[in-house]
Amino acid sequence: MDASIIIPTFNRRAVLQRCLECLCEQDYPPDRFEVVVVDDGSDGTDEMVARMQPPYEMRYFRTDSPRGCGPAKNVGAAQARGEILIFLDDDAFAPPWYVRQHCESHRQAGRPAIVDGPAVYVVGEEALRRPPLQSLKVRLMAALDFFGAPFVNVNASCRRDAFFAVGGFDDTFVKPYGWEDIELGFRLLKSGAARIRNRRAYVLHYRGGSRPSLAAEAKIRHQFGIGAAMFYAKHQAEEITSRAVIPHAELVVRADGCPGYVRGGKAPPAPSRTQGPQVNLGKHRFLLPLDQVKHRPNLRKP
Repeated sequence: MDASIIIPTFNRRAVLQRCLECLCEQDYPPDRFEVVVVDDGSDGTDEMVARMQPPYEMRYFRTDSPRGCGPAKNVGAAQARGEILIFLDDDAFAPPWYVRQHCESHRQAGRPAIVDGPAVYVVGEEALRRPPLQSLKVRLMAALDFFGAPFVNVNASCRRDAFFAVGGFDDTFVKPYGWEDIELGFRLLKSGAARIRNRRAYVLHYRGGSRPSLAAEAKIRHQFGIGAAMFYAKHQAEEITSRAVIPHAELVVRADGCPGYVRGGKAPPAPSRTQGPQVNLGKHRFLLPLDQVKHRPNLRKP
């Protein structure tokens, strides 16, 4: 088996169905890849999966209760039989050449690598009914590639042996939104894996029937900031600054202890010139050195 596509899901039956239907159109031989769906305790998904008859082998696993995206992906990886693990979100729609592009990138690398591609946001019911996978606008957005963070698991892959060699996803990154995938990508890069950016291996990332409200987006970004603080607490600053894994904007921790983002500009002032602000995460408190407070992303193309 060349590849296993691992899809964690929770209460997104209709969107997951479209994701699986798009994989039915792959130009890669269907007997050389499988799809592993990990249902993180949602309702009705098992019935939908049972009704489908895809050309590829699909296996379904269900957790007893919601455990989070990282643990669900660990379950999928443990059950996977492919040499390459492709992590795909349940709200991501793949074009016909998607699996082939991931597999070819790994073969051409000739060494352990992480392969990722753009995720082009789409909204609206029409995008769900008929995903514009090959439209000129989507192809242009994928080619411009504003999606710069490595190993974001809406669309990323690595070799199975490399995944288990670094211990898989860190289950402590459960409640914060995101960062469990970026943190794994960082460990894979640190272990010596190459990074390959394949702009042809893009997906559509469905954001629902309408654009999220400001309040909903603010809540997501707040959770994302908590995950970022956990990431910084776990890894040494010099390793982070040398590998540039922070996506999209400068990550800062404000003087009042709240993690956040600024696009351009400068980080808020720290309490002193040698000691950074405190970051409070429940019972845990981290004191960040000043050189960990701000970091600019690496936007180099592969």
